[in-house]
Amino acid sequence: MKQTTLYPIKLTTFFSILFIIILGLFVYSSSINGKFIWDDNNLIVHNHDIKTFNTIPNILQSSLASSLGKIYKSYRPLQIISYTLDHKVWKYNPLGYHVSNTLLHILVSLMVYWLVRLLFDDWLISFLSASIYVGLPIHTEAVSYISGRADILAALFILLSFIFYIKYDRKQKILFYLISIISYSFALLSKENVIIFPLLLLIYSFVFVRPVKKKLLYAVSFLSIGYIILRLTILKFDAPSTDFYTYTSLWQRLPGIFIAIAHYIKLLIFPFDLHMEYSKSIFYFSNPLFWLGLVFSILIIYYAWINKSKNKIIIFSIAWFYICLLPHLNLYPINAYMAEHWLYLPAIGFAIVLGYYLSILWHNQKIRSLSFLISLLIILSYALISFRQNEYWANPVVFCKRTLIYSPQNYKIYSLLGNAYVKEKEYDKAIATCKKSIEINPSFPYSYFHLGLVYMDLREYEEAIKYFQTAITKNPEFLNAYNNLAVCYFKKGDVDIAIETSKQITKMNPQYARAYYNLVIFYSEKGEKGEADKYERELEKLGHSMAEFTFEVNAE
Repeated sequence: MKQTTLYPIKLTTFFSILFIIILGLFVYSSSINGKFIWDDNNLIVHNHDIKTFNTIPNILQSSLASSLGKIYKSYRPLQIISYTLDHKVWKYNPLGYHVSNTLLHILVSLMVYWLVRLLFDDWLISFLSASIYVGLPIHTEAVSYISGRADILAALFILLSFIFYIKYDRKQKILFYLISIISYSFALLSKENVIIFPLLLLIYSFVFVRPVKKKLLYAVSFLSIGYIILRLTILKFDAPSTDFYTYTSLWQRLPGIFIAIAHYIKLLIFPFDLHMEYSKSIFYFSNPLFWLGLVFSILIIYYAWINKSKNKIIIFSIAWFYICLLPHLNLYPINAYMAEHWLYLPAIGFAIVLGYYLSILWHNQKIRSLSFLISLLIILSYALISFRQNEYWANPVVFCKRTLIYSPQNYKIYSLLGNAYVKEKEYDKAIATCKKSIEINPSFPYSYFHLGLVYMDLREYEEAIKYFQTAITKNPEFLNAYNNLAVCYFKKGDVDIAIETSKQITKMNPQYARAYYNLVIFYSEKGEKGEADKYERELEKLGHSMAEFTFEVNAE
């Protein structure tokens, strides 16, 4: 399609970009005062790796927040490095991290504008698609939740790589080739789902009848295969498994796949009751939503196929949606049957389709004014819903209470709520919610850990020790529980036991900086300056200093 507006191309581009930026800033202006929530604490607040660039070599070869122990299986070093950059400016002010997420999301939306403009040469479809995308309420989980940044970074770099693949396809410049390869490398360092990128390049060649650029496709495929090998070997990380679906067959998971698709399509069109933590369940073929998702998918794919020769926008967008969903469809068992932030990349296909059909209305001279109002109504409705949805991420207590409405038996959320109450010094509520979590799942270590924090705050160290020890029995590699156990012994005056416990931590994970800090404090208390100096040097080898810890010996 060609530029059909009465206005110059440069002018329409300028105002389109300006509108997208302003809309994005408006939508997420309600999120910037949000607090750190859930994984934000492990990835940012207690992750000492983000305090200095000296830890980047460790970040590049470790799982998320590896300095806290074996908590995550994911490998997303670019996400942690981005937090290091934020920390240099904002320290522990969550506002700055929210601002970064917002700006990155706007940048992704501008990439959507650029990609659509490049593919279809139509400013109106580009503008409408990007305007819809920037305000989609489904994105609040990725943008308003600071730990959702991996989705944003992955989308940003995969779009950049795709854009420069197209530019290389058209102009064969080595610079475009290099930018595409480097961008895809960054995408792989952001999140695992980008492994589907070679499929997107093949779809591009198929839809637009372009010869495959073998040199670039082979390079991308080589990176993908190398990444898979590394993740299965050197970068394969052990962590306590909470993957409900690990012990299920594909046949058992199949109904959930299409139920998830039905939910995704519904949430994109009617974005209400958005929340985190969907249930982990085995669904059955008798479930009407399975058949709805299956039939709807067949009809959508059939419609795209019969229009493949006359409507490249439709088949490209639908193919994009389903291909980008593949890593999250539980074909290979993962930790949930659906999650809203998994739509961050696939939703580009939805935004393009909706933008395309709205543009058709715009080109009808008789209803141009009406089409303008319809488009504005849709874009602003999405934006306002997103603006309100950001309240969900305001603080841990609000987040947990809202999530429990949709997932009332979620032991993890009860435990998280207990921790939030500890921070607010509401100890009775903290004890009640943690015990509720234990009642639902007696094996979850964090519930006992958070109870330990209650009694630690109350200086009832014997009771705190009991709960930290129980947490350790549930997870023998729970380093924060060991750390707080050591602190409780220290507070009781059992310095030698505190020292032995901290030394045990350094053997389990030599990267756990807080243990070295505590050993300096403990040996200084005993008056053994030589030993204290030795552990301070060990701390410095990790790229940290005593001043970083501001004399906080416990860990949340």
